[in-house]
Amino acid sequence: LPTNVAPSLMSDPRAIFMGSKDTLIRIVLHGLTGPVKGKKYPTDMPAMGANNDEWVASVLSYLRYELGVPQQYANMIPPKFLPQILESPEEIKKVRDATAGRNKPWTKEELEKGKN
Repeated sequence: LPTNVAPSLMSDPRAIFMGSKDTLIRIVLHGLTGPVKGKKYPTDMPAMGANNDEWVASVLSYLRYELGVPQQYANMIPPKFLPQILESPEEIKKVRDATAGRNKPWTKEELEKGKN
């Protein structure tokens, strides 16, 4: 359902499936602030970095697979391509280590520039 609390994940499912894994990891670990697609929301997305790497990988894998892959193609994906869709705890750890000094939410502009 449409909401004014946060942007809809389904507004662009391709961004979930085909978007940068590192960007999604950064958002979940440190949160997101500021306007999204020109709209400011009443609250920021909170950081969830207190959760372990396995939890973050599970959440992001679910989002990328369940919301990013059209249902009619879900069973057609060859296993060799699943690592391109699913997140691994090792990928989470790599980004967590690279952004360890971060203590504030990301902005869309920072993520687009690839800043740590």
